[in-house]
Amino acid sequence: MQKTVFDNRKITWTRTLRGKLFLVLTGLGGVLLGATLLGSLWMMNKSIATIESQTRSNLSIASRLVSINAEAALLFRDQAIAQRLLLSFETEPVVVGAIMFDANDSEMARYLKTAAYRQALLHGEHDERNHIIRYRRQITHQGEYLGRLIVIADISRLFNQFNWHIAMIAILQGGLLLLLLLLLLLFLNRFNQRLARLGRLTQKIHDEQNFESRVVMSGHDELSEYSSRFNAMLDVIQLQTSELEVFNLQLVQQTLHDSLTGLPNRLYFKVRLKEMMNDHQASRQPFSLTSFDIDHFKRINDAFGHQAGDEAICLFAHELKSLASATVFFARIGGDEFIGLYRGDHDGMRMSALYEDINHNFKQKIRKRLGAGHYSCSAGIACMPADGSTIRDLMKASDIALYQAKANGRDHVLTLRQSVGTRLSSLMTSPSETKQRNFDLGRVRPLFQPIYDVTEQMIGVECLATYAEPQGKLVHAFSFIPWLEEEGLISLLDLEMLGKSLRESHHIRTRNHPDLMLFHNFSLDTIAMPDFPERIALALTEHQCKPEHLVLEVTETIQLNAGTIRQLRRVSELGCILCIDDFGAGFTNPGYFRKLPWGMVKIDKEYIHSINTDMSRKLIDALFRIARLMDMRVVAEGVERQRDFIFLRDQGCDYFQGYYFARPGEPLAIASRHARAGC
Repeated sequence: MQKTVFDNRKITWTRTLRGKLFLVLTGLGGVLLGATLLGSLWMMNKSIATIESQTRSNLSIASRLVSINAEAALLFRDQAIAQRLLLSFETEPVVVGAIMFDANDSEMARYLKTAAYRQALLHGEHDERNHIIRYRRQITHQGEYLGRLIVIADISRLFNQFNWHIAMIAILQGGLLLLLLLLLLLFLNRFNQRLARLGRLTQKIHDEQNFESRVVMSGHDELSEYSSRFNAMLDVIQLQTSELEVFNLQLVQQTLHDSLTGLPNRLYFKVRLKEMMNDHQASRQPFSLTSFDIDHFKRINDAFGHQAGDEAICLFAHELKSLASATVFFARIGGDEFIGLYRGDHDGMRMSALYEDINHNFKQKIRKRLGAGHYSCSAGIACMPADGSTIRDLMKASDIALYQAKANGRDHVLTLRQSVGTRLSSLMTSPSETKQRNFDLGRVRPLFQPIYDVTEQMIGVECLATYAEPQGKLVHAFSFIPWLEEEGLISLLDLEMLGKSLRESHHIRTRNHPDLMLFHNFSLDTIAMPDFPERIALALTEHQCKPEHLVLEVTETIQLNAGTIRQLRRVSELGCILCIDDFGAGFTNPGYFRKLPWGMVKIDKEYIHSINTDMSRKLIDALFRIARLMDMRVVAEGVERQRDFIFLRDQGCDYFQGYYFARPGEPLAIASRHARAGC
């Protein structure tokens, strides 16, 4: 970038256009003083209009340039950037103040040359008598109103100087009116030509948004000096624009990639998966989706520490990155969970071949790092369109295949079709009658995942549904809940789980946790039941549970209608606590808070999984501020590392849930473990 160089020679009065005009007119003398006075008054009015017009034009250009860069500051509420933008007005000699407001009309930043202009900046209007110009500009982004910018300029000094010279001309000069007018017109013509050229150049910069252009003005007077200052302002804007572009690139990198491994993260995966789905719909191009999982990862953490666990994750990620290409995409979606996409893989065989290389190399490298032992990974593959027609179907199918691969002994890969003969697949693929005949609500069992406070004491548990097969295997909820919802049987599961989880949590309370809270999810079908509040009250009485010990989790993305709002309000009136689940996933609509008396929020675990990025930390901080503003307690789920716990604790988080503390387990085991630990 070419740097503007200032000419530091002092601009003497005789070098200004007004000074030269005064000397010429003085030398010629003054004839016909009255005519000269009339001509002087005409010239003064003409110049006033020109100066005011040009000043407004300059204010428009300067505020436009600032507003372009102010969009980012308003979007992220960054007052430091906003303040730096307003300080760029220091290079404009006539600008004496500027203020920026956000969309809520809250002040973001302010610049005042002196305190004398404070009233004019905050409350004033155009003051032609005192030559104060007030300029307003709205700041928008893609049609959305972000805020406004107000700039005031004091051009009284220019007017006073000009008026003084005109008065001197009127007093000292007379005579030779025609020559006087001729000289005056010549000088004004030169002055106006330069102003016009300056106007054309600034308008060109404004229209083309080309901040690399510079104003070239001959001579060494105030216009050339103003041009140099304007060029200096363009230098600052160009530098800030370049820095902003670099920052945006870094921000995109941090937002779309995992900080530990450098792999694409869950957000990037969703974008790429959507692209492949669109390609499939347009050209019927198949692809495979694969879920990877490091076998016995918790044992590695427990035996060697979390640092070794992170190294194992990085070793596995390295193998994935070495095989990534234009057709193969890998991402880390959390913990030891990875996912892959293979364009053109219609039956999963191509990804299966890659899995063998990944697993073989991973085993060798992790043994060198951790020593002898059995280390491996498992994978489940689903193919588009063979195993599903939607993103949800594919994700569910790959999870099922991964679950079956682990159930079959781990250390291998299965496609969904390879696991069709298992009990799990029969639940997914059998007709409705067979599902109902095979599915026995009596075999539904709750697992509890503990929830802890800042002192790492257990304060509650979340109930997770599982299904115990006759052979003893546990089937997780994601495999049977979808078809229960399709068949309209989900309410039976909700009520069955409520009774069992209340009974099990009561046993834990009677041992050494009298204030244990039970976090329980309910479907919209169950909440909409006419007698839902009465069923809750009856269950609480039957299992001797205080209402304040039951926390009902409602996902933020669910659309609440008047009926469900009424039902939940009645449950809240019983004394139960309402909790917004996956807080942040629904973009935190403020209207959501006004509908019900929420007592808690659960931060969506996707924010926790990407907590090391600056963007995620800023978003988490914003979510905490919203929760504190609404006087709600905050639960963070998906906490897997100590540093994540420390960061969230320092942010003021109330409760924590995740593999860093404990995995889901049998209620009896949870009670026994915490009884021994005394917490």
